[in-house]
Amino acid sequence: MKRGLIEWDRQELPPDVLAGRQARCRNLMAARGLDGLLVYTDVWRSGQVRYLTNFIPYWNQGVLLFPREGEPVLAAGLSARVYPWIRETSTVTTIVSGPSLGQEVATQVKKLSWRHVGVGERDTMPHGILNALAEGLPDCELVDATDVLDGLRSEVDEAGLALYRKATEIATQGFAEVSADLPGKTGWQAASLLERALRRRAATDTVILLAPHAQDWPAYPGDKTMTSGGVALVAVEYKGHWVEIGRPLANGNPAVRAEYARAVEMLRPAASLQSLRNEIGRGGSLRDPTFIVSATHRSFPFTQLDSLAGLPRGTVIALHLSGTDQKGARWWWGDPLLVEEDRARPLLPERER
Repeated sequence: MKRGLIEWDRQELPPDVLAGRQARCRNLMAARGLDGLLVYTDVWRSGQVRYLTNFIPYWNQGVLLFPREGEPVLAAGLSARVYPWIRETSTVTTIVSGPSLGQEVATQVKKLSWRHVGVGERDTMPHGILNALAEGLPDCELVDATDVLDGLRSEVDEAGLALYRKATEIATQGFAEVSADLPGKTGWQAASLLERALRRRAATDTVILLAPHAQDWPAYPGDKTMTSGGVALVAVEYKGHWVEIGRPLANGNPAVRAEYARAVEMLRPAASLQSLRNEIGRGGSLRDPTFIVSATHRSFPFTQLDSLAGLPRGTVIALHLSGTDQKGARWWWGDPLLVEEDRARPLLPERER
């Protein structure tokens, strides 16, 4: 069974795709003058390292040391007994470990003689690791290199698009399967039902936010009872590719769906969210519309963007629209979108959402 799963992974992330991604990453690093790139990974933030190497730490954490020249090194908090599995299911061949992950990374950076080192998504890297790097590498310049990862993920390859679409199918179909059963359940029970439906469809990881009542804002599940006016925000990762959807527990109001489609039609990379809000609120069926745009190419789910400015072609985002209808009920809808040259379009056609 394990062998079959390994072969299945390789079929969907073929070596030439991973090699192409790594080559693009090195080009972006060269443009920044970086000797190496450090990318943190754990069971919840596995997307970036998975995207580059096909490695996912199902039960631990690690830091990928990705060089501008040469082969990557994985510093892992895993025991040596799983090293053969890592080598068999990823492109990583050199794996190191030590009592302190941060100190081990610093040791490896010294061995590689890196001087200008990028840290991907530095703001979300654990402080213990960052502190160990600062102490252990006084002669190195450690700079935030989130833009390198953003640039890499903006060049979506066909294999990546297929996995984004698969993640979207998992999210939409999993929610549709259990949505009618969620009202009357506590938030914890509702999240458990959703989680089960998503995992059975092969989700690698999930994050679920729930609003028990229409007037509530989606948050981590608790003991409040879900109502038919509640809302679910669901993030699904499939093989390093995160997507997000937002759905009401009751059947979607056609007017809200129409307003969402209108918003997508007006969405432009250069548009401001305020102008979009004003346009939807002017003569539409929703009062006080609110937009949230998430950068789903980041490894941390529900990472909000302040602006659409500068979004490169190929970026996958999520656009969420919330507002109050003419009867005073609050609604929410969200789907993943692919940013194109002068517009954005849903990853899945209407009939599949």
